[in-house]
Amino acid sequence: MRIPALLLTLVFAVTLTTSAADTVRAQVLEAPAEIVADADGTFSYTAAFTYPPQGAKFGAVTIEGVENVAYGWVGDGFCMQFVAGGTVDSLRVEAALTNPGAPGAVVVTFDICSPDAHETATTMILPHVVPLAPARWSALKADYGER
Repeated sequence: MRIPALLLTLVFAVTLTTSAADTVRAQVLEAPAEIVADADGTFSYTAAFTYPPQGAKFGAVTIEGVENVAYGWVGDGFCMQFVAGGTVDSLRVEAALTNPGAPGAVVVTFDICSPDAHETATTMILPHVVPLAPARWSALKADYGER
């Protein structure tokens, strides 16, 4: 299924795919609470929205970098396409931290119509941290000379 969308993109890519769920569950938006960015600040993850059992019309998807992530994306379905209950829409979010050494955050909001509802999920983006190697006495002596 293709969802009509108005696309606004800055340093960012999203892939939206739809599949039938194995079991019907209540509407829910699932995304990781936190992920770790790569050393260069890039990151990716998947958010998935499951439609309510009675189905609904697709409203819109909004993805926004709210902290140290400079992008935004809106997909508007204009409440025209009915989606069967239990269907899962998956969003692949790929972006980069503005400052790779600081944490960031991304908010995903999924809106449906008939019934009107929306779900929001925030994912914290943690910077890549390289642990320091423990210093060895012999290496310190070689670097600074014995006194």
